[in-house]
Amino acid sequence: MDDGIATSLAVRGDGISDGWEYHYGLDPRNASDAIVDHDMDGWDSDGDGYIAQDSSIATSRWGEAFSSYEEYLISIDEGFSVRPGLHLASMENPDEPSFLTETSSPPLADSSIVVVEVIDSESIVIVVSKYGITVLDPLSDSSMIYDEAVSGKISDAEVVTLSDGSIALVVSTNFGITAIPILQGELDTDSIVSLATTPLLSIDPLPPMGPGALILFGPGGSAFSVVVNSGNGALSIDGLENVETLEQTLATRNASGTVALHVVRQGEPPMLLVGTDSGLIRWTTSDLSETFGPPLWVYDGENAESFVGIADLLNTSKSAVVNVLEVAGILDGSGNIGQLTGVWLGTPSGIHIIDLDDLVTEPAYAISNDRMFNSESWLSGGNDVLSIEQIPGMVLVGSREGMWALEGDGSGVLGMIDPPVKMNGPISDIESWISGGERWISAGLESGRYMNILPIDPTSTDSEFDGMPEGWEI
Repeated sequence: MDDGIATSLAVRGDGISDGWEYHYGLDPRNASDAIVDHDMDGWDSDGDGYIAQDSSIATSRWGEAFSSYEEYLISIDEGFSVRPGLHLASMENPDEPSFLTETSSPPLADSSIVVVEVIDSESIVIVVSKYGITVLDPLSDSSMIYDEAVSGKISDAEVVTLSDGSIALVVSTNFGITAIPILQGELDTDSIVSLATTPLLSIDPLPPMGPGALILFGPGGSAFSVVVNSGNGALSIDGLENVETLEQTLATRNASGTVALHVVRQGEPPMLLVGTDSGLIRWTTSDLSETFGPPLWVYDGENAESFVGIADLLNTSKSAVVNVLEVAGILDGSGNIGQLTGVWLGTPSGIHIIDLDDLVTEPAYAISNDRMFNSESWLSGGNDVLSIEQIPGMVLVGSREGMWALEGDGSGVLGMIDPPVKMNGPISDIESWISGGERWISAGLESGRYMNILPIDPTSTDSEFDGMPEGWEI
C-alpha cells in the first residue's frame, strides 16, 4: 500500500475465486483489490485512531483492515462453506429430502451436527449437536429440544446399553463426560449425571470390557477409561482412570486419539484400534492391559502415505490423520453385521478396508482401497472421509464434499455407484434405519468456525444484520 492506494501483488492471482468476486461486484481481473477493505469494516483494535492496512494477502492477518481476501476466507471457511444441518430422506423418495436446522419444521436444537444415533427400540433418532440435543420422531415428524441438558461444547456422543438393560446417551464435552438416561423415547433430564475431566475430544465403547465401558480421548495425548453404571434407578459414572500404556504410546509421536474401535474376533483376543491425528495404533487387549503385549503403531506420520496413499501433495502428515473406524462385514437379515470381515478406515486420503489377520502378521499388506478411490472428486475433498455407513448392497461414504457410495459390502467392493440420495457438504455422520416400511438416510453436516448461516458480503459492514461490524466481531 502507498498512501492507501492498492498496488499490484507480487504474484499473479489474488487467492479469491473469480466467481465469488463476480457475484459481489468485485473485479476478477484485478489482483490488487484483494487487500482493499471495500466496505470499510475494519476495526481499530489498538485504539490508536488509525486502521492499519494490509500490505499483501500474506500479511492480512496482521492488518486491522478487514479486506476482501479475509472475507473470502471466512466465506469458504476451510471447506465448510455449506450451511450445517441435517439432511433427511427416504430411499423411496430421494428427490424429496428434508433439511433440518434451528428454524426448520421440525426444528433442531443446533444445526452444527456432531453425531446421529438411531434407537430402534424407542423408534427415535437422536441428533447430537455442538450446543444441544434433539430427539426426532420420524413417524410423527416432530422433535423434542434439549438445549440446556449438557453444559459446554459437545465433541462426541454414544448411546450405550447398561448392565441392567437400560440405555443412556453419553456425551463428551470441553468440561468432561455427561450421561443421560433414555426412557420411553425421551431424555430423562432429571437423572443426568456428569463427571468433570480435562476437555474431551472423543468417546467410544469398549464392548469386551462389559456394558457401559468407554474409552475417552483428550488433547495432548490423554486417554481415559470409564464405566457408566445403572443401579437402583440411578446412573453413575465410575472408575475414571488414565490409560497410561496408551498415553505413553501416543506420546512417542506427540499424537492425540481421534477415534477407537474395540473389535471382538472369533477365536482370537479382542483388538483395539486407535485412530489418531498422527497415525493408527493396534493393541491386542481385552481389558486395556498388556497381557498380549503393548500398543503398536501400524503407521505414523513418517510412513502413512505408503499405507493409505496421498491426501495432500503439500502436506504429507495429513495422510496420517484417522477420521473414522467402523466394523466391516456381511449384513444379516436385520441389517446388522452378521459376519465380520474387517474394519472400514476413513482418512483424508480415502476409504480403506483393514484385514485384521494381516494387520498382525503382514501390516504392510493389511490396508486396501482397491476400487474405492473417488477419482472424480479428489481435488474437491471427495476422498477426505468423515463418516461411513454400511447398508444392504452398498457402503455410504460421507466426505468433506458430500455423500457418495460404493457397491458391495465388507466381503468385496465392485466400485463407485451413485448414492441413493444426493447430499452435499462436509458430512460428519451418516445413519440409516427402517421406518414405516421405508429405508431412511440421514446425513449430519459439520460446521466450520463461522457456521455460514448467512453469507458474508464484502460490500456490507454487517452481513448478518446483528448490529455489530464484522471487523469488530473478527
